[in-house]
Amino acid sequence: MKQCENTSINLFFNRNFSDDYFFNRIYFDNENDILKSLIFLKSFLTLEGISGYLHLKNETNYLRKQFKKSNFIYVDSIYTLESPTKLITTTSIDTEKEISVTKINDTVLLNIWTNIFCQSFNIKDHCPFMEIVNKNKQKFVFLLATLKNKNKSKSKNKENKNKNNDTHNGGIDNDNIPVGVCLLFEKYGCLGLYCLGTLPEYRSRGIAKMIVKTSLQIAYTMKYDKIFLQTFQNDNYIDFYKKIKFKVIDKRKIFQIN
Repeated sequence: MKQCENTSINLFFNRNFSDDYFFNRIYFDNENDILKSLIFLKSFLTLEGISGYLHLKNETNYLRKQFKKSNFIYVDSIYTLESPTKLITTTSIDTEKEISVTKINDTVLLNIWTNIFCQSFNIKDHCPFMEIVNKNKQKFVFLLATLKNKNKSKSKNKENKNKNNDTHNGGIDNDNIPVGVCLLFEKYGCLGLYCLGTLPEYRSRGIAKMIVKTSLQIAYTMKYDKIFLQTFQNDNYIDFYKKIKFKVIDKRKIFQIN
């Protein structure tokens, strides 16, 4: 985080994710700070070689012109949503029997968690995320979703092979396939849900909904009556969250130097 002199602008950036506008973001407290700082931001970000993204809540025609003049372009919007206070119902009892969501802290399972997360979001370089996960395993609540394997082999050779694999899977047996993840993080008196993802080949099976439901159950045990999350417009998840009764409480437009 870097704070600009004589303004109330906060810059958050991580060089490991230089092109990610969740990890590299700039928040403005008021419009005056925006106008005073566009030139500084442009020179600072260019000099540092980072793709800082401006998160702006209230965009006016005048600000839009100033952004265009300073060569900042709109790239996406980010939504903040809050959960309903009642538990989310899954699609069927069968779905609940097939999907299991558990808290994990074991190093091997956290490595599996990271692999599922990176595959879910098509991230090629797993190493930075492995480091983040291992550093924060006491701070975050990690959830791993598994799906019952209906196509498990009956062959003895494969069973023996699977038994060997179990020793490397932190206790996950061959009856269950790791398919989805999320983490919960307490900050500013709120509980946030982050990194919700499922493997592409297992989507549309109620896995994400089950993960969110379990997250809410855990939130209640932690004395929270709701959870919060953020999602990007370009990811097209807004309709999913609205279907499970999440409510949009904030929206910000995101701009980047062209």
